[in-house]
Amino acid sequence: MVLLYLLRDGPAVTRGSSMDSTGALTLSVPVIVLQVQKLKVDLESAMLEIDQILRANELSISLVAAVPAILIAGATLTLLWRLCSPKMPDPKRQAVPCRMAMVELERAISKSVDHHQDSGEVLYRLAVVLDKTSALLSQHKNSFVQAEWQNLRQDLVDIASPIPMKAKLQLSERVMRVYTIFQS
Repeated sequence: MVLLYLLRDGPAVTRGSSMDSTGALTLSVPVIVLQVQKLKVDLESAMLEIDQILRANELSISLVAAVPAILIAGATLTLLWRLCSPKMPDPKRQAVPCRMAMVELERAISKSVDHHQDSGEVLYRLAVVLDKTSALLSQHKNSFVQAEWQNLRQDLVDIASPIPMKAKLQLSERVMRVYTIFQS
């Protein structure tokens, strides 16, 4: 501090300094040593503070460096799990044969209504619908409500009963509209 004071204000006589024969100011060695020691202590204190800040941030820097590795590992495990685990079947996709069989039944009933006759094709198509829907129900027992299956089965039996073809056509249209197995 004294050194800075002397350099800033010019040659002034202070305690611990003296003037030589040329008029230059000479400082005593102990004053300079004290200044250097004070500067050294200040620098060490600043270095310790910086060290503490770096140690405090060391954990967060490590975490920031580890995040990409964790994300890559998680994505890899997810991909491997999806490749190795069996896929659940899609009930809507597996119900397509049932829907197509019901469409064929409706066509057969429409033909019979147009020709004003009962046909064995209606009974055959009805048996196909019943077979495909019961096979689908046995595969997906948890997907379909049991009451829905009982009502569907009763409606299919009603289509097989000896009622007029127009009533059978209306009943088949209702089956296509009401039951979830026949909806896309």
